[in-house]
Amino acid sequence: MNLTETLIDYEEKCLALYQFFLEENRQLRKYGRLPETLLARKKSIREQIDDYIVTFREIRDAGIQEHHRASIRRMRSTMMKILTLDRENERLMLGEFRTAPSAPAPQVAQAYARGAHAA
Repeated sequence: MNLTETLIDYEEKCLALYQFFLEENRQLRKYGRLPETLLARKKSIREQIDDYIVTFREIRDAGIQEHHRASIRRMRSTMMKILTLDRENERLMLGEFRTAPSAPAPQVAQAYARGAHAA
């Protein structure tokens, strides 16, 4: 595979990763958790990211010609978006575990009522 084909392949993979992280973000924002299917995919995708970073460094160090620079800038931008989304998704997942679910309003009202009668 020549450098142009490698760049095209790599760019497609980066965009697929970005789409996955967008879907993960939507699921976390909407439901506060990930379905098992996404969790399984995420594990394999995390391994792919490391491979992509190594490939990107190899491409970068291969002596890039001017006509490849725009493609590399797009990939770098996509990878930065992926990393940013991944951080945000991690924060959303951590938030799920740090906060207790809020009690229903009637339950809270009963607790306050019991406290008022005891005083």
